[in-house]
Amino acid sequence: MAERNYKEEYKKFHASAGAIAKRAKLNKINRDKGTYGNGDNKDWSHQKDGGVILEDSSVNKGHKDNSPGDRRARGGKGDMFAKKGGKVKLKKKKRRKKRKSTRGKKSPAWQRKEGKSPSGGLNKKGVASYRRANPGSKLKTAVTTKPSKLKKGSKAAKRRKSFCARMKGMKRRLTSAKTARDPNSRINKALRKWNCKHGCTVILRKKPKD
Repeated sequence: MAERNYKEEYKKFHASAGAIAKRAKLNKINRDKGTYGNGDNKDWSHQKDGGVILEDSSVNKGHKDNSPGDRRARGGKGDMFAKKGGKVKLKKKKRRKKRKSTRGKKSPAWQRKEGKSPSGGLNKKGVASYRRANPGSKLKTAVTTKPSKLKKGSKAAKRRKSFCARMKGMKRRLTSAKTARDPNSRINKALRKWNCKHGCTVILRKKPKD
């Protein structure tokens, strides 16, 4: 006698959606009746009239009458859950791509203390780091020469004028009053470093005229 292939039998008769739904229904009845897992070797079994009865497990599993319920369980005619051929294709779960760990990796120097100047702005290391992280950037170190010693119309004079104007607007619109009053805030340090006005004073927003 050939050895039984239980895996193939399960695939053929018990793996369809209908069979799974049938077992789930019987298990629920078992739980509701308080007989689930009590070791009495009895099963709740579907009948031809649609009802269920409690019978010995060996009797239930030995049925060969091919009732409508059994046919549905095997994925045959009348199985509302099964697809063609009585097989249900289960979708494979997509594997999530593992994110590359950032542990042990340092943030760029321009974001760390070593890339920032104590007097405000970025130092040479910070500027170089920023330009590597932002290709095409023309960021340079601060123009620290006093305005009186800058040649009028020179690149350095224009850079200072542009920076001071931008930071003045930023301080007025985006900086809190507390930060604006703090002489050691980064924005005030930067303004002083570039020899801009309003390096440590508060600039209040002008109220629009009625």
